[in-house]
Order: sequence, then C-alpha cells, then structure tokens
Amino acid sequence: MLSGVKFAAHLNAANFKFNHKFNAGFYRSEQAKMNRRGQIYSIIFLKNTKDSR
Repeated sequence: MLSGVKFAAHLNAANFKFNHKFNAGFYRSEQAKMNRRGQIYSIIFLKNTKDSR
C-alpha cells in the first residue's frame, strides 16, 4: 500500500511534466489543479513516512 501511494505520486509528477511539454492548455487546466492538490498530499505523505521510520 505504502509503495503504491509513492508510485502514484511519481506517476502523477511524470504525467504533469509530459502534459506541460506537449499540451500547454491542458497543463493550465485540470492537470494543474490536480498537481497542486497532489503536491500538498505528497508533502504530508513524505513527512509522515519520515516521522514513522
């Protein structure tokens, strides 16, 4: 489960970069909103995993 969430975060980041390069309009719309949300979750998630170790 833990590695699955990390994988999903990496996948989202890669997808975000891809869309930024090839589809600027999409980058500015849905993906941009999703990524901002994803960054917040990633920061919380990474902080929690560091604390629990």
